[in-house]
Amino acid sequence: MSGVSSKFKRKISSEIRMFQNEWETDYFVVPNKNNAATCLICRENIILKKLQYFASFSSKSFDETFPPGSSLRNEKLSIFKRVLHQQQNVMSVALSQDSAVTKASYEICYILGKHMKPFSDAEIVKECFDNAANIFFDKFSNKRKYYLI
Repeated sequence: MSGVSSKFKRKISSEIRMFQNEWETDYFVVPNKNNAATCLICRENIILKKLQYFASFSSKSFDETFPPGSSLRNEKLSIFKRVLHQQQNVMSVALSQDSAVTKASYEICYILGKHMKPFSDAEIVKECFDNAANIFFDKFSNKRKYYLI
């Protein structure tokens, strides 16, 4: 074949593929941040093509157990979406806690370096604890209740 490049690769961004909302109820897929979709049944990432959704969905024989348009199917869809959302939230909470611990340790090191004293002076311990508590309880509206100053 003359004139056809073997290195041409189709990209999602150049084809302007969009997720359609009816795919959620038809094929149990939800969009994710990577220009793809996540299958709620098997948790696999699928590219944005209707044929890919249909192939993934039909291999699970989900239509037989939960007929299209039934309330049971809509209920199962909401359960799958809630479980996926909870799993994603667990990771984001863990990452935010790790970053808070790192930030607090940097603050404590800064205070110790600023005063050039060991961590044995009562005033420095109190200042370190106050700064760390401010970081850890930052998202609480009643954070003063949890520690005394």
